[in-house]
Amino acid sequence: MVAVELVEDAASRSPAPLARKISDACVSRGLLVYPGGHYGNVVAMLPPLIASNEQLTTAVRVLGEVMDEIL
Repeated sequence: MVAVELVEDAASRSPAPLARKISDACVSRGLLVYPGGHYGNVVAMLPPLIASNEQLTTAVRVLGEVMDEIL
């Protein structure tokens, strides 16, 4: 599992509850990610061990594009 914790700013570490919004946008682009965390501020991926480099690169690209749009 790989996860990203979303915060409003690094100093206060106050949660940014955007995981569901990011997850929905990723799913609409074909990438399954898990929204979670006590505050709804964690986006997690569970890639299979047999994922190819191309598949992982695509997953990171999609997640990056979505996060650029939403954050």
